[in-house]
Amino acid sequence: MEHSEDGKAFRPFSPYYADDMADTFVEASKRYKLSVIGEYWSPVTCGLGGFGGVVLRNLFIKRPMLSGIQLHILAATVGALVGKYADNMYRKQTAQRDAIYTHYMHLHPERFPKPERKTFGEIFESWNPAR
Repeated sequence: MEHSEDGKAFRPFSPYYADDMADTFVEASKRYKLSVIGEYWSPVTCGLGGFGGVVLRNLFIKRPMLSGIQLHILAATVGALVGKYADNMYRKQTAQRDAIYTHYMHLHPERFPKPERKTFGEIFESWNPAR
């Protein structure tokens, strides 16, 4: 964590900005740690979707819901693998996008000046209630 000129710690999207605005896009793994839900959401939901798809198939062809359990296991496994692969692809694409943004911000620092901090008094206009 870095500090602003008055010694206060800053984070991206906080009232204290970095001297170099390109530092806003630091590597996500250094900034955030995924929760358990965030880590396993895609594989679990895709696995349940595969399992549910086989259950619906059995219902439509008027078979018992859990008959042919090997298809349920196979569909859940394939769904979980597809979910994990899609999640990894999403993370790779967002990391690449952030790297491109950071590189551009380092090449053109004049286009990304440090934002001015404003107080609420500067933002809100005076208001007199009409009664």
